Amino acid sequence: MSTSPDQPRHENLARRQESGPPDLDGPRVSPVRGLIWLTLIIAIIVLAVMYWEVVWDVLSEFVPLSLEFIEQTLDTLFELVGLSPAVASIATAYTGVVLGLVVFYVLLRKSITVTKKTRQTVSVYKTVYKDLSNQWYARKRAQALEWWESLDWLQKVAAVCALVLIVIPLALLLSFILGTLVAMAL
Repeated sequence: MSTSPDQPRHENLARRQESGPPDLDGPRVSPVRGLIWLTLIIAIIVLAVMYWEVVWDVLSEFVPLSLEFIEQTLDTLFELVGLSPAVASIATAYTGVVLGLVVFYVLLRKSITVTKKTRQTVSVYKTVYKDLSNQWYARKRAQALEWWESLDWLQKVAAVCALVLIVIPLALLLSFILGTLVAMAL
């Protein structure tokens, strides 16, 4: 490896210098990762709605049992330290309140952080989706206009007649058939 002043010492620095300034448009979005997270979140919500009885049973049985176990463990710990059973139960109660407040504070801070990150991610995805859809629409519009401009007047008249006489009635017929199928299914 050369140490001449015209060559950077580290490969990462060299790659960073070659790539130019950092991307100022925001973070790059991985649509696959976002799709996986969205699918997981929707699946959890659907499962919680479909099996709400199981979720309720787990919460109503697990939470009190775990809190009772923690209370007994703290009582035993305080009695081992040398407190009387009456003072140990008071210390356990104060410890439970403090731990409850700490857990509430941590959950509140975490939920605020997750909410901020979610809002940022959603806004990035909205921006990316909007830009991609606008680009797609502009490309399709340009293709359609290019095709339309390539036609002579007779072909344009034939295209309008085909649209009025064939495409629109077929779309109406398809809509009628689908509406009838939905009505029969209900």
